[in-house]
Amino acid sequence: MGSFKCGGYLYNVTRASRVEGTTGRTNVDRRAFDSRWKEVGDIALYRNITEHSVPQQTDRFVEKENVLTITSVNLGYEFPQRICQKMMLRNLRLGVNLSDILRFSNVKVERGLDYLYGNGFEFTLSTTF
Repeated sequence: MGSFKCGGYLYNVTRASRVEGTTGRTNVDRRAFDSRWKEVGDIALYRNITEHSVPQQTDRFVEKENVLTITSVNLGYEFPQRICQKMMLRNLRLGVNLSDILRFSNVKVERGLDYLYGNGFEFTLSTTF
């Protein structure tokens, strides 16, 4: 199961608080150092990291987002009866469940500490005697 979203809009809090509005003393996005204003006359995406004012909420941080996610994949295999009979079983099934497989997006956001990316892998083996 998955989803694709094309052309939705998103207020990028990561850019507002971890790139543009950072002081350099807390968790900082790499872009705060790489793409910032450094010298007089620089043309840069973000202001100098020593500028300690908090940016105002503005449409500057609203971005068009295209995202593709695959949230779950379930695969299973049921063994043929001839193999089950050799093991003295009536039924044998092997399965794997994968969750939060991948996420592709043109917007770099931070998911935060409250709900981290948790990839799940679950293997199942069920049988009937």
